[in-house]
Amino acid sequence: MPDEPLGVNFLKDGQPIESLSEVKRGDQVDIVLYAINTGVIEKLSVVSDNYIRSRGNLIAISGDQRFAQVTLVTGELFDLWIGPESIMSLNGGRIDSLSPVDELLNGSGGERPYKKAMVPEVLFIRDSLDSDLGVIISIQFQIKVDDRGGVDGSGVEMETSGVIEVIRGKTWVIGGNVFIVNFSTDILGEEPEVGLVAKALLVSNPGGTFIAREVNVFRRPIRE
Repeated sequence: MPDEPLGVNFLKDGQPIESLSEVKRGDQVDIVLYAINTGVIEKLSVVSDNYIRSRGNLIAISGDQRFAQVTLVTGELFDLWIGPESIMSLNGGRIDSLSPVDELLNGSGGERPYKKAMVPEVLFIRDSLDSDLGVIISIQFQIKVDDRGGVDGSGVEMETSGVIEVIRGKTWVIGGNVFIVNFSTDILGEEPEVGLVAKALLVSNPGGTFIAREVNVFRRPIRE
């Protein structure tokens, strides 16, 4: 390390730090730049073991506009919290809240035109190694409106019904169809559980996943 502080060139999880005392065993080196002739570091960025940098698709914004639900390219689904230090941009412009994202995604009149909602890059800290929750450090949203009616494959609706085969977190399976239940899903009828019969209205996303707009769970038949 150099004798002089590195300032903004010394980072952990995307945030400036002052000394190596904030770096813990198990943290990983993200970026390191150093002078070959002296070996003195000019820039060092380390990340926690639960730090994730990726890209994917925006699935939904929570009703209180504090969480963004994102599917990563790995197929993992995360609920990501927007904190006071989170850095966000929409279509290249800096934003201070999720309100403009929600308005563009859902339409001011609730008409929800066909859209392609992508996350070109997201940087967040996972709550734990087996958690699907995280706190956003920075995120980029890119939302394109398609007035021609879903030529990108999004917005296609389908209905599925049958026995609930799987409920694993936000991933459900009914009648062999896999889909995601999120903030915007209306669940009607009985408390959902595996083995009950249900009917779901699904809408496709550009990423190829289906999101449940509504799930109606029926009561188990009473045998006389």
